[in-house]
Amino acid sequence: EADLFNLPFIFSDIDHFYRVVDGPIGESVAEKVEMALDSEVLGWWFSGIRNAWNDTRPIMTPDDMKGLKIRVMGSPVLIDTFNALGAQATPMSFGEVYTSLQQGVIDGAETDHVDLLVENFFEVTKYVSLTGHMYLAAALVCGNKALSQLPEDLQSQVREAGAVATQAEREAMDKMAGEALAMLKEKGLEFNEVDNALFREAVSSVYANNADRVGGMDVIDQVAAQ
Repeated sequence: EADLFNLPFIFSDIDHFYRVVDGPIGESVAEKVEMALDSEVLGWWFSGIRNAWNDTRPIMTPDDMKGLKIRVMGSPVLIDTFNALGAQATPMSFGEVYTSLQQGVIDGAETDHVDLLVENFFEVTKYVSLTGHMYLAAALVCGNKALSQLPEDLQSQVREAGAVATQAEREAMDKMAGEALAMLKEKGLEFNEVDNALFREAVSSVYANNADRVGGMDVIDQVAAQ
């Protein structure tokens, strides 16, 4: 059910993202993670806002996405999303992306600004479209076996440290993203805004296709209402 947070355009901005992951919905998803991993979620880290980029043309509307081979993570939701937008969603190992761009195997990919900078993808692409289609959440977890072996006072300290680390990570990520954006602009990449309403309409089928996997349409509606 953690794929709930990966649904395209489900978050309107970073404040909306934090309201959801730090609220009852975030707690509910954390419980599912804890059961699956036999662990305790100490906090939800923010791993960046993902945007689509390519070397062919600026993407202003879903029509501009048609036919482009876009590398995506292996998430079924992301694959469904980019196919719905008319692209050819192409899952592949992150380590293969740079070479695949050089060789024309793919036209582009979707990452946050930090990865676009540190992986030197700016050398092999030109247009960054600020789709903001996904706000990536990552759970900070501690194994129950290790935690249970600690005395209660130390367990409390681990939880407190997790909360402090979560806040520090969020602030650091926000700073790094801003710095990366400035550097990417200096390197000559072209950034453009998109028509979010058209993109949301184009991916409506993704919500229907994945509703059962992420807890149902009621949960999706609750996220939108936060």
